[in-house]
Amino acid sequence: MPRHRIGIAVGVIGVCFLIFYLTVRLLFMEQLDAAVATAHVHSIGELMANLSGPVLIWGIWAYSFRVGMLLAVIGGALHSGMGKRGLWLLSAGGVAYLASCYVRFIDYSPRYYGILGTTILVLFLFLVWDWMRRRPMLAEAARIASDLQMVGYYFLVTATWSLCGIFGIVTYALQPQIMLARGLQPAAVMLTSHVMAELTLGWFLLFLASRRPTQMLGRRSS
Repeated sequence: MPRHRIGIAVGVIGVCFLIFYLTVRLLFMEQLDAAVATAHVHSIGELMANLSGPVLIWGIWAYSFRVGMLLAVIGGALHSGMGKRGLWLLSAGGVAYLASCYVRFIDYSPRYYGILGTTILVLFLFLVWDWMRRRPMLAEAARIASDLQMVGYYFLVTATWSLCGIFGIVTYALQPQIMLARGLQPAAVMLTSHVMAELTLGWFLLFLASRRPTQMLGRRSS
């Protein structure tokens, strides 16, 4: 079977995982959450020790979104002709991520989140500097795509920074006893609604940026 057909098949399997995720999330989540709470499952080891039908489905669901997205990327890589080395690196990296995505890195630490949040801010400023430096040298189509990309990054970094406030010293979502004692849940809901809007805008603008050069190439070839 040609590689592009294999890529389509892998991508379709990924989409099936995503459909499973959404179906369970919309129709069966309350029942599964109750089963997991009754079984006192808080880790992979506890899941395996208390295995039952509902707990097993919950475990598959917990990985289904990440697996579906990874298969979509691998399928796209196959379909687009990525070399074997790149495919192996992509697949191995994806498996390593899936193996570690529910492993606890660190207990609650404001310093940990502060350092990583500040790192993201610094990286964004480097992106702004690089965009400012390269923009005058770009052709018109690439310049528009670069502008859309930069605004998309802006919304993503503001959403990331708001998440730091939600989880940290603004609404204390990771310390719910403080959140409830200080009546901060409405503020957390408000900030979270803004974060979802900012994430959606950011991803939409990045999508437009990725489409712009493709549209220009299509016009030239026609």
